[in-house]
Amino acid sequence: MDDLRVHITNTHHMIGVARLAQNMVTDIATKELGFREIGFFQYNDKNESKSSLIARFDGMLAGVELGDVIVF
Repeated sequence: MDDLRVHITNTHHMIGVARLAQNMVTDIATKELGFREIGFFQYNDKNESKSSLIARFDGMLAGVELGDVIVF
């Protein structure tokens, strides 16, 4: 746990002002504060298996290590 890393989530495929605000905050956090983005895509598939969903989350969180901070 030598280097504390901070990640920020960014939900893609939102619409309107919420998307603009989320993208602005993420841009500032990543470019000026050195945060790392974790991109989430709005995705709704009620037929997706539990193992596929777990694999999706594993992929999104692959860069997160013990002791890191995630800002949601």
